[in-house]
Amino acid sequence: MQPPEVDNLITSIDQAYDAFADEVSRIILSITTGGTVQFTTENLNAIAQAYPNFVSRLRGLGMDSFKADLFASEARTITAFKKFKVDGFVPFKLSAAKDIPLIKSLQASELLEVLALEQETANAVYNTLVSSVTQGQQSYDAIKSLEKAVETQKRYTKTWYNTSRQIYEQKLQDLSAKNYQDEFGGDLFWEYIGAPKDDKIRYECSMAVDKMVFTNAEKEAFESGQMFDAGVPRYNCRHTFWQITERRYREMTQ
Repeated sequence: MQPPEVDNLITSIDQAYDAFADEVSRIILSITTGGTVQFTTENLNAIAQAYPNFVSRLRGLGMDSFKADLFASEARTITAFKKFKVDGFVPFKLSAAKDIPLIKSLQASELLEVLALEQETANAVYNTLVSSVTQGQQSYDAIKSLEKAVETQKRYTKTWYNTSRQIYEQKLQDLSAKNYQDEFGGDLFWEYIGAPKDDKIRYECSMAVDKMVFTNAEKEAFESGQMFDAGVPRYNCRHTFWQITERRYREMTQ
């Protein structure tokens, strides 16, 4: 079973970071003399003057758009979940009074995390530029060092995005299940859905895909890393637990 399609903003991250790397590489070329980024007061000052603008430039080159798209995407995710009607899956519902303020608080935390990633990128790029100057690197090597630093930060940001998206979607499912349990009582049952088994899948996710359906106690054990000898929380995950009816659980465990 595959969940409904939601937006994937990985391309937006790629575009913002790649454009930022291109822009900063021009700073390197501007302080290059005879093919070398020389160790001079002028070059260190040039980097220091550029540094305060790094975060704003990264945002202007695409990260501000990414943040806006992220929250718009999360709103569309709620709509997609509400429209998801498959036999055996419990209909999704949220409490406007209780759940929406909690979701907004979660999004506020996400925003702070993105802002921190932007600042970390600016710091990493600044440190890389200073190192290139103090080492007197060739401009080609300095640009390669810059690209490596930006690529590393881009990877961190994409991992954060994939992880936060999974956390957001799972929190939506958990809130909906809690509303269902508050109204009707009884136990909760879950199905583990998402990406198929492939060369990217982790051991614990592979085991969960094979198991497919879980009691609530089993779900909690898996999420805490206490099932399948996983031992670590999940990150960068492509799967989510969706609430199912007891009938579907019984049918799939016969």
